[in-house]
Amino acid sequence: MFTMNCNGRLWVVDKPQVMGIINTTPDSFYAGSRYTGTDSIMEVAGKMDS
Repeated sequence: MFTMNCNGRLWVVDKPQVMGIINTTPDSFYAGSRYTGTDSIMEVAGKMDS
């Protein structure tokens, strides 16, 4: 277990953490993974949160 200061908030890491990546760059080799526009990005982020 360790702790990390994130913008003044103490983040306690006591279990595995998973990070999702949302591709918003137009130069991706796979067009199906690109998301543009706030609505589509927020939709994908919401799906990752569940």
